[in-house]
Amino acid sequence: MLSPNEGIRRSLKNGLFIGLLGGLGFWLGKGLLGWPAYGRLGWLGTGLGTGLFGGLGAGLFFGLGAAMQHYTLRFWLWQARCTPAPWRYVAFLDDAVEQLLLRKVGGGYIFRHRLLQDYFASLDIVPPHDPLSLTFENITTHAATIIELTSQAVKIIEDLLDHLRFW
Repeated sequence: MLSPNEGIRRSLKNGLFIGLLGGLGFWLGKGLLGWPAYGRLGWLGTGLGTGLFGGLGAGLFFGLGAAMQHYTLRFWLWQARCTPAPWRYVAFLDDAVEQLLLRKVGGGYIFRHRLLQDYFASLDIVPPHDPLSLTFENITTHAATIIELTSQAVKIIEDLLDHLRFW
């Protein structure tokens, strides 16, 4: 069973491993092929440069890219003053599992109650005008919307719990 963020941790580990292995391979490959052309010290420099860029490219392709995107998004949310929410989602979601609102499936969560899921799916969310423009103001606006929706979700969950306690 996957724990939360285990997929990102695996991507990071795989990307680092493949990046180091690929960098070493590029460095040795360029060094062995470039030895006659560059001489003793020349192959070291060109092989090192090729190894660094080749290893970085391989690492980004095999997992580092996903991990960088994940942690960059978390950093932007933190910078947009959404703290401490992005760092404590797992505890919040685990509490929702204990309250029988969500169910844990693998490394993710699903709604236990179809009515609650349908309600969230029916909410009208206005998309941004230009989703590709990532400015600080744009991020803070979206973060405020996420916080507002989260507070609405908490209110609905509290009302649902009060209703269930009444029965």
